Amino acid sequence: MVGRADLVEKLRRHPLQRALRADKLTLAALEATLTVAIDAPDEIPVVRMLRESPETVRARATRLAELVDGEVEETVARAGGGALPLTELPSFACAVGEELAAKLRTGDPPVIALVRDGRTLLDCRTLADDEIEEVAEAIRRCR
Repeated sequence: MVGRADLVEKLRRHPLQRALRADKLTLAALEATLTVAIDAPDEIPVVRMLRESPETVRARATRLAELVDGEVEETVARAGGGALPLTELPSFACAVGEELAAKLRTGDPPVIALVRDGRTLLDCRTLADDEIEEVAEAIRRCR
């Protein structure tokens, strides 16, 4: 706890303090997570995705589009809820036919994509480089 000394002391003496405090396992997990976040942030997939340059994402989208005869489309990735509900990042997607969306979702492995303006968009900000071949194969199987 941090804050005014009188309030911290009041919280320290509260009967629920002992029941609600973080235990050693929770603190160890938090420490390990923060260590990775500071020392090797790109090992955390979400952090890697948020930090990637649009040029890197475009290159991945181009590679996927070449493998599946798709088109590269500029788009916007949304970081999602939590602390970043309105954050938008420039991104690039591989666009294929709209009819593939349902087949991709029910495939093995399932591939979740956005459908917009009659096309299925595979946002390449959310793909790792080593997943491109697997997604391309999933698209080929759905055709």
